[in-house]
Amino acid sequence: MKEYKQKNLFASVLLENVQVGGKIGDLMNTVFRERVLCDFARDTIYQETEDAFRTKIDDDGVIGIWQGEYWGKWVISAARVCRYYHNDELKEFLIKAAHNLMELQRDDGYIGTYKDSANVFPADPKVTEPILGWPCKWNWNIWCRKYTLWGLLEIYQLTNDESILNSAIRLADHLIGELKEKNINIALTGTFSGLASCSIMKPMLILYRITENEKYLDFCLQIAKHWEIEKPGLIVNSLALKDTAEWYEGDMSSWAKVYESLSCFDGLVE
Repeated sequence: MKEYKQKNLFASVLLENVQVGGKIGDLMNTVFRERVLCDFARDTIYQETEDAFRTKIDDDGVIGIWQGEYWGKWVISAARVCRYYHNDELKEFLIKAAHNLMELQRDDGYIGTYKDSANVFPADPKVTEPILGWPCKWNWNIWCRKYTLWGLLEIYQLTNDESILNSAIRLADHLIGELKEKNINIALTGTFSGLASCSIMKPMLILYRITENEKYLDFCLQIAKHWEIEKPGLIVNSLALKDTAEWYEGDMSSWAKVYESLSCFDGLVE
């Protein structure tokens, strides 16, 4: 495991060593039970996230949607619940979940809910406005893969199952390779000025720390360099203390999408 060059000033307590009591603890236990541990959570909620990789309908319409984000979000949460409760049964469920998804991985490494892995550019507003009533540019292909990659890595770190790590490596390598082959700048893909796609920096850097393979670090540094000079310029605009409303162009100029922006800052911190 690659060590951080800059040591953290504060190290949080491991989830395995935490127990929260009182009213907050009761609420947490309720959420964990109803959304992760109960039969409905596993048979219905989780199963829907996995089935999205079989139906692959995220790019069926004039815009790309985001069903592919939910598998990763669910298993990331479940892996942390597993650590909190020391729950071996949940660990086995997560191993099975990873292997179920790995069975859907293409020979070239792609795992996704878009039929076309190269469908990564924003939708054309001239096409979407007559159909949807507004000039929508949505495309969430790489954003969804961010959560799939991150989810696989969370399960790997919980279980040390090398086949899961290998699947994550193949997924990451496919994305990097396809972008290079087609000469695609990731910062020009997806939704919200490329922020949704570029937030894959976070799990890519986790993969770098695990494998120590410099190509994942280099990939992320290229994203960061883009933010030093071009819109939305997360780095240069932050250092200049510029109002976030000034970071974006066109339909983004009147508001800033916090979720995707913070996801990218999370990657920069990593």
